[in-house]
Amino acid sequence: MQSISLEKMLLTRDERWQIKNRLKRQFQNPVVSITLNIPGPVKDSSLYRRIHREGMKAFLSRISCRDKVLYHEVFYKPTGPEGYLCIACSGLELKKIGVELEEEHPLGRVFDIDVLDHTGVSVNRQNVGRQERKCLICSESAWVCMRERNHFLEELLLKIELLAKTYLT
Repeated sequence: MQSISLEKMLLTRDERWQIKNRLKRQFQNPVVSITLNIPGPVKDSSLYRRIHREGMKAFLSRISCRDKVLYHEVFYKPTGPEGYLCIACSGLELKKIGVELEEEHPLGRVFDIDVLDHTGVSVNRQNVGRQERKCLICSESAWVCMRERNHFLEELLLKIELLAKTYLT
């Protein structure tokens, strides 16, 4: 397993933004990106790829406009799995589905589902009437726990592994 630097992660985040914008321009419809919230420097493993496949499968099974998927591709990179969908559907509807998955699916807290609407604007949780994400370990805001480093990396990774093993077996 390869350790990834913060610089590489930031570069990858910019690349994802460029991919989403290119797809939005090409298809003139909302773009969904599905990645994982994995703390620490190791972002790719066979387990993380399995979690990502479950997220992609779960998202596609929930959309009512399944027949309107214009683009679907997955990349496995050292910086983690990335899935992209371009769907002829409402960006708000797609974000609502993504947030429901993040909150209700047994692996949902690990999923990171972003939506860029047909105009190129990111649809956020507040746009669909939802609050910010909760911490993987406690009920505090995920951003607060991350900023204040309330949990050890090992504790977070063990929680992800436990969620995955419970769901996948």
